[in-house]
Amino acid sequence: MGGTRRRRVTTIVLVVALLILTGIGLSVSRSADAPAPTALTLPGGPTSASDPTPVQLEVDLYLPPDLQPGATAPAVLLAHGFGGSKASIAQEAAAMANAGFVTLAYSARGFGASTGQISMNAPEFEVADASALLDHLATVPEVSQDATGDPRVGVAGGSYGGALALMLAGYDPRVDAVAADITWNSLEGSLFGQAAIASSTLGASSPRASSTLGASSPRASSTLGAYKSLWSGFFFSSGQATP
Repeated sequence: MGGTRRRRVTTIVLVVALLILTGIGLSVSRSADAPAPTALTLPGGPTSASDPTPVQLEVDLYLPPDLQPGATAPAVLLAHGFGGSKASIAQEAAAMANAGFVTLAYSARGFGASTGQISMNAPEFEVADASALLDHLATVPEVSQDATGDPRVGVAGGSYGGALALMLAGYDPRVDAVAADITWNSLEGSLFGQAAIASSTLGASSPRASSTLGASSPRASSTLGAYKSLWSGFFFSSGQATP
């Protein structure tokens, strides 16, 4: 049983990764075969720490064109990059549907027509939104289910969407596969030179002082990484525009 599940998950990973890496070239060649998606508005996580009202997420649901009545298929939750929306990943979503996946593409909170404010993939906000979308996939008749409330699903995305895919897999055990492209495992480390700060500027008691990190830690390196000024400015200016 375990071997069967591992083979199934491996297959999902390989197919989703291939589709992400081949990108628009593949999606353009095959998107004409995919049926028009069903546009939905679904509830996500809480609007803010002080407002439990769920945000409203705009999503598109794509079904495989060759799926027979009564049959099911694994699902893919497709997340877009920063500044994008469900429209910016429509071709990729169509390509995944053509490959046999039930595909749910959505606009993250604060993007497109989705409500709420951007929180850079906070567990209590964007990750909670994505978990709510998995809840919906568990109710879609065309989606294969591993158990009640547990859809057979992979999560794919690039950059901001790739980070969401990694975060969701870490928080929601229902995720069976992840295809994260051109993304980060630590936004702080990616933008601010490995987040390496000389211990003399922090004080010995600081948890971020390099003496407390151990020689093997990338954050303990005496060589600072490159400061990503363009992307840092982009993110901070976006945050100031939407406080």
